[in-house]
Amino acid sequence: MRRIVTFASIGTVLTLAALFALLRSIPAASAQADSASNADQIRRGEYLAHSVAMCVVCHSPKDEHGQPILSQQFEGGVIPAKATYPKMATWASHAPALGPLAGGTGEDVVTLLMTGIVPRTGKPPRGPMPPFRLSDEDARAVVAYLQSLGS
Repeated sequence: MRRIVTFASIGTVLTLAALFALLRSIPAASAQADSASNADQIRRGEYLAHSVAMCVVCHSPKDEHGQPILSQQFEGGVIPAKATYPKMATWASHAPALGPLAGGTGEDVVTLLMTGIVPRTGKPPRGPMPPFRLSDEDARAVVAYLQSLGS
């Protein structure tokens, strides 16, 4: 009878040790999933900022052919076009630096990209900046990408 109790105790200890090891691995797996999810979000933000919203075109210096200088992307750039209507309210001559968010907060940029309103002024951005209406997910992806440029 004593042997059965000893084997049962050893079995219990081994089961508890295996359960403890499994539970310890969960945060590590969760951190890896978060890291992969963040990398996916940054890739999506890069796609949106380069290929959909085309932020890189105005917010980066240009070379002699008018192409963005990618080694200086999001450091701000001259707007090469003038307002087409003389009575347009305002037209920016320079697009501000964005990387990494150039003094603004991520939440301010998310709000701007979702509502088309600059939070600190309560007004739409000056032309030619479009008043975007991105989804929360897409706006946060763009911000994650811009913030990643500083790392």
